[in-house]
Amino acid sequence: MSEARGEGGGGFLDRLGNDLKRRQAKMKELERRYEPGAAGDEAAAAAKSTAADLNLVASFLGQRGWAAIKVPSPGEAQQDLDEQLNEVADSYCQELSLTDGQRIALLAARGAKKVALLAAAVRTQLFMARCAVNCSESNTSRDCLDAGFQCW
Repeated sequence: MSEARGEGGGGFLDRLGNDLKRRQAKMKELERRYEPGAAGDEAAAAAKSTAADLNLVASFLGQRGWAAIKVPSPGEAQQDLDEQLNEVADSYCQELSLTDGQRIALLAARGAKKVALLAAAVRTQLFMARCAVNCSESNTSRDCLDAGFQCW
């Protein structure tokens, strides 16, 4: 009688075997997704992003002749870099168009957060410089740009 049930094809054992294969595949996918090495990948991506931000800030300041940022090697202390960035934030807050709140937040931040905040200010300055060029080409007044784009 059990042979008759098994001959039909899609019997219980076949369904059980398919279910086992699906569960094993799902388990492998979850292990791959959440294995401990994945956290290292996120840390490496964050370090790469911080390095790119730091290079942007250093090149911007160097082009303007404002300051020369000494980029620390991975073994050096982050405190030296934080002090350099604090000096930049204090000395060039008007040139970077930092509000008092932004300057205070920048001075309070440490490490990668400080670099990211300063990089955001640099990106804003680069954007405003491009907009100023576009405005001068299209005979739009600089007052419109400084007013925060309210005239558009």
